[in-house]
Amino acid sequence: MAATYEYIGDGGLAFGGNAQTVWYKFHINDLVYTVDGANRGVLEKVCIKKVYLNWIFNEEVKSYQDTFNEIWIENELLTLVEAQAYIAMHT
Repeated sequence: MAATYEYIGDGGLAFGGNAQTVWYKFHINDLVYTVDGANRGVLEKVCIKKVYLNWIFNEEVKSYQDTFNEIWIENELLTLVEAQAYIAMHT
């Protein structure tokens, strides 16, 4: 079962039970770049629309939905600085 949270600002989410703070690398409306694009030497930009937190085999999996409704896992996305560095190292 996937839980959906929308919020604006920095920080994380705390939820009931055994309260735990979850930190996200990206936030709603952030412009981020794809690892696939960086592999091709292109800055492929997407805008985050929703943030998801799923638990798979007791491990949290942070994922993001972009404005084209594609779902991305956190390690498939980069900041601008990370994407530029990735392209510089791999081209």
